[in-house]
Amino acid sequence: MGHGSLGHRILRQLIHGGADIVSVACHPDDPNEKPFQPSVLDLARDARIPAVALPPGQVPGLPESPPALLISAGYRTILPASFLASTRGFNVHASLLPKYRGRCPLNWALLNGESTTGVTLHEMTGTVDAGRIFDYERLHIGPDTDILTLSLQAEDAAAHLVDNLVSIWAAGLDIPTYPQDESQATYFGRRRPSDGEFSWTWAGFRIHNLVRALTRPWPGAFVRERTGIRYVWKTRLDECGKLTILDDTFIPA
Repeated sequence: MGHGSLGHRILRQLIHGGADIVSVACHPDDPNEKPFQPSVLDLARDARIPAVALPPGQVPGLPESPPALLISAGYRTILPASFLASTRGFNVHASLLPKYRGRCPLNWALLNGESTTGVTLHEMTGTVDAGRIFDYERLHIGPDTDILTLSLQAEDAAAHLVDNLVSIWAAGLDIPTYPQDESQATYFGRRRPSDGEFSWTWAGFRIHNLVRALTRPWPGAFVRERTGIRYVWKTRLDECGKLTILDDTFIPA
């Protein structure tokens, strides 16, 4: 079960690894996301895997013989416990759980100026991102790391974690897991293009973090000026906190 570049990467990895994939559930392709979100549906069909595309929020039906193992990556529907009772499901989440549960964890990590994040593979329950952890990989965030670079690194880490999980499962071994520390949990919500607006009155570091969290191919950070809107795609922040614009686009009103 997957959507977008993360779901596409995991499905591609499973196909190339020779996994016996019973079926694929994904979401319909969104024309607004198409330039930077490859189609999971097209990949499944090209590989002759039965696939269904359902809108976010609609729970798919299980095959007549439920799969022994279910992998979710970028899927935007919360699966109820009743659905998960007939299979063992694991979800890829792009943070070091229990930190940054919820939506857009990589964007939020950059916005908050984190120096470390990661990818966690955890069991799915009826509660979002709260299941027992199989394993995780840490990712370093440099001062100029942007969302595209971080997303690609997260996809690589996720593919490695899923490979390890499938190898253990295929060998007939018990899949080890451990509980999350609920006292350390944090939650973050969905972001919309309008959330990219900033003001030149902000501190330089705050603008810099917003820009690198939303740069191409994401919608971008923008500021309203007297004669139009300026989208800022890349900035540099020196050791004194001075901000320099390196790439921007101005759209006249």
